[in-house]
Amino acid sequence: NAAKLVEKYNDLAREALTNGDKILSENYLQHSEHFSRVLISQENSKQHIEKVAEKNDSTQASVEAENKKIEETTTK
Repeated sequence: NAAKLVEKYNDLAREALTNGDKILSENYLQHSEHFSRVLISQENSKQHIEKVAEKNDSTQASVEAENKKIEETTTK
């Protein structure tokens, strides 16, 4: 999972910096940044899917209400 990878690479970056390896630390931070962007993208996709599902539910309810009105008018 992307959140665990962000944490892993941040830990590795901290460890590398503690050992005096600034270049390796920067490399790990770049990996962490990449997975942070992946995580943000996943969250945005999830939110978009939820919004679409809500809109579909709302549209379905409207269609059902309209169909019920039509039925009531035609059966009178």
